[in-house]
Amino acid sequence: MNILEFLKTLCYNIFGRVYGKEKKEDKNMINVLSLSNHIISLFEENEQKITNLKLQKILYYVQGYFFKKFNREAFPEEIYCWQYGPVVPIAYYEYNLFGSKPLVSTNEDSVMLTTDESELIDKIVEKCQNIASSSLVNKTHSEAPWKTAASGHIITKQSIKKFFASNNPLEINV
Repeated sequence: MNILEFLKTLCYNIFGRVYGKEKKEDKNMINVLSLSNHIISLFEENEQKITNLKLQKILYYVQGYFFKKFNREAFPEEIYCWQYGPVVPIAYYEYNLFGSKPLVSTNEDSVMLTTDESELIDKIVEKCQNIASSSLVNKTHSEAPWKTAASGHIITKQSIKKFFASNNPLEINV
């Protein structure tokens, strides 16, 4: 890790956590760090491993499928177009110290989900858990929201919503 990456990590770990916890959220939205921990826990329950790279792709799919099924976003944070696909920076930097090693859940920040939300997230995790991270990267790279966003910039929620309205990239029942 070079000095610039270290400083970015440090800033996100200090300021990102504060931002993530203090940001006013709609009561229907999910805290993305709690959601991330929940997803990691689902992998652990299934005796599967998840890396930060795979987590980022799953968060993107959760956001897209929430638009498709519930006509609303799952979480308020923006998703960015990075080299290896869609990324939620606050979640990325929360877990980047793991590098490419499997993530481990914590017992903090339990997420409150409705039955419908939980079932949808379970379907997404079930579909993604046996897909290699590199395949998920390639998959997201072939989808319009990532392809049309400028590198390093926000993948607009509107583009995600539009894409998922007429596409079912994971081929799950919603």
